[in-house]
Amino acid sequence: MPAPIAAGVTIASLTLDHYESCPTGLVFIGTSEPRISWRFAGDTPNWTQESYEIRILRHGTAETGEVYAVQGDQSVLVPWPSSRPLASRERATIHTRSRGIDGFVTPWASVEVEAPLLDRSEWKAQVVSCTLGAQDKETTKRPFYVRKAFHLDAFQSDQQRARLYVTALGLYEVEINGKRVGDHFFAPGWQSYTHHLNYQTFDVSPFLQKGKNMIGGYVGEGWFAGSLGFGGGRRNIYGERIGLMAQLEIGGKAVVATDEEWEWSFGPLVSSQIYDGEHYDVREGRPGWSTPNQQAASTSDSSPWSPVEIIDIPPKTLLISPETPPVRITQRIHVQEIITTSSDKTILDFGQNLVGWCTFNVPPPKSVHPGQEIVIRHAEVLEKGELGVRPLRAAKCTDTVTCGEDNSVLEGWQPRFTFHGFRYAEVSGWPGLQTTDISAEVLHTDLERTGFFECSHEQINKLHRNVVWGWRGNSLSVPTDCPQRDERLGWTGDLQVFAPTASFLFNTAGFLAGWLKDVAVEQLLDGDGVPPVVVPNVLQHVPFHSPMAVWDDVTALTPWDLHQAFDDPKILRDQYESMTVWLDRGIQRGDNGLYDPTLIQLGDWLDPKAPVDDPADCRTDSHLVANAYLVHVTTIVSRISDILGESAQAERYRKDSARLKREFQREYISPKGRMVSDSQTALALAIQFGLFQDETQRQHAAERLAVLVTREKFKVATGFAGMFVQFFSPQITY
Repeated sequence: MPAPIAAGVTIASLTLDHYESCPTGLVFIGTSEPRISWRFAGDTPNWTQESYEIRILRHGTAETGEVYAVQGDQSVLVPWPSSRPLASRERATIHTRSRGIDGFVTPWASVEVEAPLLDRSEWKAQVVSCTLGAQDKETTKRPFYVRKAFHLDAFQSDQQRARLYVTALGLYEVEINGKRVGDHFFAPGWQSYTHHLNYQTFDVSPFLQKGKNMIGGYVGEGWFAGSLGFGGGRRNIYGERIGLMAQLEIGGKAVVATDEEWEWSFGPLVSSQIYDGEHYDVREGRPGWSTPNQQAASTSDSSPWSPVEIIDIPPKTLLISPETPPVRITQRIHVQEIITTSSDKTILDFGQNLVGWCTFNVPPPKSVHPGQEIVIRHAEVLEKGELGVRPLRAAKCTDTVTCGEDNSVLEGWQPRFTFHGFRYAEVSGWPGLQTTDISAEVLHTDLERTGFFECSHEQINKLHRNVVWGWRGNSLSVPTDCPQRDERLGWTGDLQVFAPTASFLFNTAGFLAGWLKDVAVEQLLDGDGVPPVVVPNVLQHVPFHSPMAVWDDVTALTPWDLHQAFDDPKILRDQYESMTVWLDRGIQRGDNGLYDPTLIQLGDWLDPKAPVDDPADCRTDSHLVANAYLVHVTTIVSRISDILGESAQAERYRKDSARLKREFQREYISPKGRMVSDSQTALALAIQFGLFQDETQRQHAAERLAVLVTREKFKVATGFAGMFVQFFSPQITY
């Protein structure tokens, strides 16, 4: 007799590993044995799962004709039940249902999954680029088109499966038969390109047609070859040439792949740089460049199409289908006010700091003649009533549009391969500008929002909203420190302290786990076990490769934070070598096992009373901060070792932690519980990390902390480490 259906209980969400759910129900994954998770919805009180069933259908046939029935309440990251992993290109449907302790079962829930190319040897495509002499390696590289015409004798989109696997050395957008593929921006994202190169998979069946077809890509330098870093930056960090790598398959067979038969040409983008912005010239446009009926006219174009050249990627570079969601436009912000400055400049105020770009809702007025420029400069603040570009340092943050004969094509214009952090946009060259003519579009990695907060105090609610907006602006492809100036780098310390908050607000599991892979590979590359302070590491030329507490502690604390948030021991296992190498080999120590006192530490970076020209000169001894973190990290790694079944390592780190704690107490804590540095940061670290000998000391320290907070009139009086350990870190039980 069939089990009764649970009234009011359903499986509301069925997901695979940390891959984002797809509205079409099809999930492309980069693993052959995805783990399965589900969440419940319903109004039955106290309903609890007792067991579950999983059924896997491959090509419409149930595997072995059975379901996998498992006793237990687990519903998060359930292991792949089959002894047969998915093969490249294989598609399957996963059905799941749960039985409650009351005997009632949920209806079946399902998700379709497809594995892309799991082996490098399955790639037939090569990387195609423009002609060598077309790019100057010393200056910004002009974006270019590549394309290929092809013919399909027969194609039916509802019966044949077409897939596009695509990546780039640089950034790309792809079109097929005049239509843009996907809603991604800044693909394939920013990685440590010499080690990992992400690729994307698209279902392009709806784009193809019987007969003539055209596929093309637009390629920009992006992070791969563009100038990165402060102080003028460096360009060509990963390579001097950019290009596209694409493979179009129908029914699992490659019908088009980037090779020497493709052609290239420049387009309307005269320049495009991450920091400086873009220059778009309507007169250089190539309407219909990706449609098949334009190919015959290519030889008469003013900018002729030429054969591409093949460039190489390192043979050991891993091609990865990432778990992190793509960068998308997530919101449109309208102009709140148009400001006319004392110097007669026109500034749009969007009322909110954001990361993204401006877009034209309407074409420029007809009074704008060919050759005239519309210039948009971006900044976060006003200074003396004018656009405040001083904090941007060398970044120009300027988009320029050169108009042509027919400016109607500019309706909907937006940049392609740059982004800006701004609230204000100064616009010149657009007479009679109205508030509805231009909007701002918000861009960031499209993470699922999971955590919310609201209270009765509107100022606290506003503070919380600012935190959310701050993270949105600093999660574009990689977690960064700022989105506006000539920096925008993945500082490890910034992410390490903010990861618990980020993981409450959003589902960061795939996003941060992918970034941590680059942390590990960059760290282990040099052999000394010291991670770089920015990942991907574009500061190799900066003499700053010293063991740095708080920043380098990302190797252990961020995997731990992700495990706390998402209960995924795989993240701990994947990063285990990184964290243990950091503790065992990376940290340079003195005779007592604490940090070498001669090393420079950033400590409580950005203490409000630190000199402007020396943000590390804080009220709290920098080595006190470093050693507090050392005890804490050693404790955390011992717990991680326990979880992973590394019992010998767990015991070793447990003993190290106890010994280091005693050394810390001798060095920095008085018998009554006062700290050598009488500061909020010192006291907060010792309280949060459980560094006192007993509760009496701890209570005395808490009372002293209250005195210091009151003395500062409850204003911010801590730097980087103290602020986050007080307000953003979860309480640790020791």
